[in-house]
Amino acid sequence: MELEGREQPICFFVHDRDTKFSRGFDLVFRFEGIRVIRTPTRAPRAKAHAERWVGSLRRECLDWLLILGRRSLRMFGTSP
Repeated sequence: MELEGREQPICFFVHDRDTKFSRGFDLVFRFEGIRVIRTPTRAPRAKAHAERWVGSLRRECLDWLLILGRRSLRMFGTSP
């Protein structure tokens, strides 16, 4: 993980209590000196700003992207 050399260091990593975020996952960030914060249980508004931003990004950018095949993916700088 390349976190060094950033102008502003990463201080916090916020995530929910989903089982996909294991203790080993958190340890990677803690080893880098990043404080891991888990959102409270049953608190859907805890990440409201992040959820709103992701939703806006999806609606305004990704919903307009039509992938027809490998050629259209290459136009966007990605290749399978």
